Amino acid sequence: MKPALLFWCQHSVGLGHLARAHALCAALVERFRVVLVCGGALPDGIAPPEGVDVVALPALGIGSTGSFMSHDPRLSLADAWTLRRQRLLATYEATRPSVLLVELWPFGRARFGRELLPLLERAHRDCVPAFSSVRDILVSRRDDQREHDARACALANAHLDGVLVHSDPAFARLDHTFGPRSRLRVPVRHTGFVVAPRRDTPRADAARAGSAGAVSAYGARRPVLVHAGGFLPFQLGRLDHRWSVRPEPKERLDRPPSEYLDRFHFDTITHHDGALRWLLELAGPDRVVLGTDLPFDMGDGDPVGRLDRVAPSDDVRENVAGRTAERLFGPAGVVAR
Repeated sequence: MKPALLFWCQHSVGLGHLARAHALCAALVERFRVVLVCGGALPDGIAPPEGVDVVALPALGIGSTGSFMSHDPRLSLADAWTLRRQRLLATYEATRPSVLLVELWPFGRARFGRELLPLLERAHRDCVPAFSSVRDILVSRRDDQREHDARACALANAHLDGVLVHSDPAFARLDHTFGPRSRLRVPVRHTGFVVAPRRDTPRADAARAGSAGAVSAYGARRPVLVHAGGFLPFQLGRLDHRWSVRPEPKERLDRPPSEYLDRFHFDTITHHDGALRWLLELAGPDRVVLGTDLPFDMGDGDPVGRLDRVAPSDDVRENVAGRTAERLFGPAGVVAR
């Protein structure tokens, strides 16, 4: 029988943390019996990887008003916290894990220490190694950043056996966005980036490739840059100029940055007609997909209307509204495994 791994994940705003946890579980399930404990509201239509057991805690997160709340109207926030602690410890008892993995804490998710500390203390008594699974770039603009980092460092040193940073260290290291005054004594390993298993590759092969180099092989994938690519599309001229006048960029890039643009796709979430019009001209409609960000407050309430206003032809509109996404992800309603 495979050893058990208990993985705690809390998504609050959006689904990025849950998607990354699913990608990790798809690799981990090849070597472990994986139990994924989810603390956010589970979305309809997004299933966990095959072979992964999911335990749902009473969901907590940011509500539509921006306040932290219980997503179950039957439970007060205090009641939800109590039930979560009880269910988390009961899941530990039932799972008897050989490894405990917690997502982001203590580098983020500070308020969830009230349920994680009893879990980590129990794991320590049972000699179960505990690790933190950390994204590539941490939030580092808090008003009390130095105090936050000091607390996180102390908690990590006291309760963790290691930190797994899901990044290429040539791109982003933990110490780029985490700077405590005291030394982080637990081992830190940069695993490579996390991506979901490729749809045209058997899941087991993708998982083995991920566990060997920690899930970083893109192959022929085309990443979609959200929020219209942010800074990138609108500063390509500056990036190209830097490449032409300075030696450092040429150490990594053989060509100007703009010549790599066709490796990416973009969504339409610009909140500005002119910006979307420029993106369509720059990238082309075969590399732009319709985005919404709904139901969150930063969503585009009428993305189709904006596309109708800026698309120069029906062909461009149809590409952005659906055809490009179908080429990337497959026909609507078809789930590839």
